[in-house]
Amino acid sequence: MDIMKKISIIALSVLALACISCEIDNYAGPEAALEGVFIDKVTGKPMELSQGTGNMSIRIVETSYAKGDSTVVVQPQGLNVMQDGTFQNTRLFAGTYEMWPFESCCYEGENAKQIVELANGKTTKITFEVTPYFEVEWVDEPWQDEEGYVHATFKFSCNPLPDDTYTQAVAEKAQMFLSTTVKVGTGADSRYANNELNVTNADEGNVISAVSKVPMYFSQKMWVRVGVKPKVNATKGVFDKYCLSSIKTIDVVGTK
Repeated sequence: MDIMKKISIIALSVLALACISCEIDNYAGPEAALEGVFIDKVTGKPMELSQGTGNMSIRIVETSYAKGDSTVVVQPQGLNVMQDGTFQNTRLFAGTYEMWPFESCCYEGENAKQIVELANGKTTKITFEVTPYFEVEWVDEPWQDEEGYVHATFKFSCNPLPDDTYTQAVAEKAQMFLSTTVKVGTGADSRYANNELNVTNADEGNVISAVSKVPMYFSQKMWVRVGVKPKVNATKGVFDKYCLSSIKTIDVVGTK
């Protein structure tokens, strides 16, 4: 076989492979949508959360994917939440899903699992009613002292257990969070965030004071919130995730 014939055979092989690889994908794209909200069982209001996965996320498993075959492994997905307790995903495949709060700042976890049917072209709405470990509330508005430090005063209360199968969360740390944007939470600006304070359940109802780590560098608007988290006890379903207050703002005077 001469060189030209060899080249022709190789070229035809490559062309055949290219044709195979260019076959039309006949799988329908993800056209189902999900939206919902986390409601605080104690207050009856949407939860005050940290943007993303800082103290709350949702675990999603598409159970219909396996079509009843126990040997098929279905990998779970994660869904982030917004600061106002809402969540949304507009690009899911139609099917049957299991969804539950995952390693969050609330007692309810996989036992709050919901079976959700998603259909193409439709938005399915769900609500999770959960019990945060603690309620955190402001005592006074945040304020700035003459040296430029920001101060916060707040208190917390331990929420009643959803039922007697749960173990009481034990408060361990409190903290003030500051940010130059409204996205203030557990991922706040580390330049200013206060070092964590040691607290216990004995501090329930007491006024707790926190101070920024350093004076404010620049004159600007700052977003502030405070939080309390428990000692981790994963075997009992308690995770070291902050329960957060509402968000406050303060116009600070810079020291530079």
